[in-house]
Amino acid sequence: MPNTTAGTITPLGGLDVAARRVFVRADLDGPRSPYGAVLDDAPLRAALPTLRALREARARIIVAARLTTTQLEIGLPGTVAQSLGELLGARVGVLDRNLARAIPALSEGQVVLAPNLATIPEDAANDADWAASVARCVDVYVLDGLRAAGESSASVATLPRMLAERGAGLQVTAALDAVQAITAAPPRPFTLVLGGASVARVLPVAMALLPLVTDVVVGGAVGNTFLAAQGWRPGASAYEPAAVAAVEAFILAASNAGVTIHSPVDVVMATTRGGSRTYEVRKVDRPFTSEEAAVDVAIETCVAYTDVLARSASSLWIGLMGDCSVEETQSGSVRVGQAAGRVRRTVLAGDETVAAVRYFGLSERFQVLPGGDAALALLSGGSLPGLEAIKR
Repeated sequence: MPNTTAGTITPLGGLDVAARRVFVRADLDGPRSPYGAVLDDAPLRAALPTLRALREARARIIVAARLTTTQLEIGLPGTVAQSLGELLGARVGVLDRNLARAIPALSEGQVVLAPNLATIPEDAANDADWAASVARCVDVYVLDGLRAAGESSASVATLPRMLAERGAGLQVTAALDAVQAITAAPPRPFTLVLGGASVARVLPVAMALLPLVTDVVVGGAVGNTFLAAQGWRPGASAYEPAAVAAVEAFILAASNAGVTIHSPVDVVMATTRGGSRTYEVRKVDRPFTSEEAAVDVAIETCVAYTDVLARSASSLWIGLMGDCSVEETQSGSVRVGQAAGRVRRTVLAGDETVAAVRYFGLSERFQVLPGGDAALALLSGGSLPGLEAIKR
């Protein structure tokens, strides 16, 4: 577990949890049907190592999470508890809001799910009195969700400070170790693969890692913005005009640092006329019209990016190369993903990238950094409220 300038985070193995009441703040939210059925159990599976370790230590385990809700959902969080119990191989009960009454009755090794934190306004409001009422019921606090760590809620930012015994679960420990490995001294050549829709999400990471990077390859709307910063007129392509100046500054900083930026040379172009859409491969050597949009990187770009990644010893991939919502514009992300997956050490971050890689069947090739934007904050050198709260 890495040390920080403000303190040290205790790993799960350093906590005294035997027969004690352990509050586990987890990330269990994921795709569900309108009626609450779990459609993707990846977040639940990610929580299993910590929960199994706690059960083996005979802890009394209260799992708490923020679950998004819809008007149609029935029995939430009961459906989540059922799915978690099936994966854990043990019954997972559901507590009501009166934690002070229910928690003392837990037996050793028992796992229960707390009420959905999204339905407790005191949690979102960071109510210290509510946090204190929970602290009186439990003995140990374990943070096992990087996404949760980004919240300034009572269960994340205040509750752990009220307990002497607090630390990180196995999922958070692994994520922090991955961040440390990719931001300290990654093997070089080190390539950043940047894509997706938002320059603001990925550019802070790129700036923070610039002293370590040898190459940057770009795609998606981020790639279109890089092209616009180099003088290309993108027509109807998704890009961020307000971010062009920031990208120009990054390109200059990269040049001064000896970092090579690789931009698309050809794209899948979508042309929309009369309500219909057609696709073809086009070079980006001319301005696009108001009917033309770059929606994916094409084969020549993929070959060039594959060559860069083939020479890399490590890489970090954030953001897709194109609009993966339709089959015609998925191949760029698939090809670049296959190339990145062959790099000796590749870390994958960003919710849309992780979801797409799972869909493409490539996830086993990567070290996945969970937590979405929370992980990006750590990669850019920031911290998170939940991590600060569990430091000693």
